[in-house]
Amino acid sequence: MQQDYGKFNNFELTTKLPNTCEYLFVDVPNHRADQIFIRNQIPVRFRRKELSSGDSAYVIIFCRFKKKYRSQFLESMADLERCMLIEGHTDYTKFCAELMKMLESE
Repeated sequence: MQQDYGKFNNFELTTKLPNTCEYLFVDVPNHRADQIFIRNQIPVRFRRKELSSGDSAYVIIFCRFKKKYRSQFLESMADLERCMLIEGHTDYTKFCAELMKMLESE
C-alpha cells in the first residue's frame, strides 16, 4: 500500500494577491523544510510569526510564494513528511492530520 505523503501537513490560505499562494505547514523548530525549499529551488517568503506550543515538537509556519511554484511546493511537503518519518518523528502524520481536521472544520 502506497501512502500519499504531504496531504495533511499543509493548508492553503486565502489570499487577495494575484499570482500568489499562501500556505501554512507543520515543521520542526530547526526548520527542516528550509533545506527542502532550497534543494527544490522554491523562493518562499515566510509570513507572520510561527506558532508553537511548549509541549509540542512541531511549529506551524506561514509562507507565501508565486503560484507557478505550487506543484513544487506540494512535492516539497511530501518530501518533508518523508524526512520527518525517516528522522524518527513517528507522530508527525497524526499531528498534522488532527491539525488540518481542526482547520477544515472552522
